[in-house]
Amino acid sequence: YKRQGYVGLVDGIVLKMKEEIKTDAKVVATGGQAALIAKESTFIDEVVHNLTLEGLKEIFDMNKGARID
Repeated sequence: YKRQGYVGLVDGIVLKMKEEIKTDAKVVATGGQAALIAKESTFIDEVVHNLTLEGLKEIFDMNKGARID
């Protein structure tokens, strides 16, 4: 497998991880250049631009109303 640049870096890491876990896990890209890399990537299945913010909102919503002593 030979790709160049950041796409090759990302695909290489994902390929090694999939080989290690021996399953075809779904790959989600996030971050500023995720869409650009995903266009050329062999392994990225989905792009979620605000994944971190969505996760933080989930945590906030779960903890809303919880008392902190």
